[in-house]
Amino acid sequence: MSGVVFSWVQMAIYSVLGIFIPSSSGLAALSMPIMAPLADAVNIGRDVVVSAYNYGQGWMAFITPTGLIIATLEMIGVTYDKWFKWVIKLLLLTIIISLGVLSLQVIL
Repeated sequence: MSGVVFSWVQMAIYSVLGIFIPSSSGLAALSMPIMAPLADAVNIGRDVVVSAYNYGQGWMAFITPTGLIIATLEMIGVTYDKWFKWVIKLLLLTIIISLGVLSLQVIL
């Protein structure tokens, strides 16, 4: 597998894991011992793994209802579906930029 595709897959894996493990430190403790050696096997730097982790877990924090989003939305009187419709465009742009940065990081 190429390094670029591997970094994209890692970001997707971190995004999915971010749904079930909203704690950033818990997700890092669970996944880094597995993902870092896999990156070594594909011959990409461990800094790419950390970036994929940050991007994947970070953008997922905006939409997972298990984090602080629901409590915050309740305090300001915004429904979750209204929030989701507003933030999804921003998140799609963020995902595209993140994939581009990961690609550059692997290539350079």
